[in-house]
Amino acid sequence: MHVSSAQFTNFKRFTDLKIEGLPQSARLVVLTGPNGSGKSAIFEGFNWYRRDFGGWGQVHDPAYFPKTDRAGRPSCISKRDHPVPRGQAS
Repeated sequence: MHVSSAQFTNFKRFTDLKIEGLPQSARLVVLTGPNGSGKSAIFEGFNWYRRDFGGWGQVHDPAYFPKTDRAGRPSCISKRDHPVPRGQAS
């Protein structure tokens, strides 16, 4: 998803927040700030907008998850076909 601008009015902690000027070439935007500054609220606002106006649901929507694992078995989580020896990263 590419966002060129967004405005949050009376949403969560924001009375009037405008996000604009994001370049079309931006491939990653990082939000930083202290706890309680509203980072998660921005994503909740995007999720609320997409859910109500974009035609698709929240993360708990079954359509969001893959319906089969790599072997074609019905699953939401793919399990490893081989164990990882102790002390080695996966």
